[in-house]
Parts: sequence; C-alpha cells; structure tokens
Amino acid sequence: MDDFVCCFQYKKEAEQFYEMLKERLIKFGLKLEESKSRLIEFGRFAEANRKRRGEGKPETFDFPGVYTLL
Repeated sequence: MDDFVCCFQYKKEAEQFYEMLKERLIKFGLKLEESKSRLIEFGRFAEANRKRRGEGKPETFDFPGVYTLL
C-alpha cells in the first residue's frame, strides 16, 4: 500500500477511521506498519491544547507512513 495522511476535525472520527482501516486491510491480507502509523494532534489549537494538558510541543512526522491526524 502507498503511504498517505488522513486529516479529521474530530478525534473520535480519526479513531474510528483508524480502527476501520485496520479491519479493512485485514480483509485483503494486509496490515498497517504500526511503527509508522499513529494519531497526531494538529491544527491551530494543537499547541495550546497540548500546553493546557501539560504536554510538550505538537508532534511532527516524516513522510512516508500512514498518519491519521486529528
């Protein structure tokens, strides 16, 4: 499978997509490379949200890989 990035406005939708994608790939004998696949918070409020939760700067990623952004 090729590498891609998916972006969502809501975390719940991103989580649902991520789980459904894994299930769909299994039907074709495929799987996500877990070391390159994760949910990442992004957008104009990401830094403030993470700071409010006591977390560091927003995560970044190096393409290629599968990333589901929220």
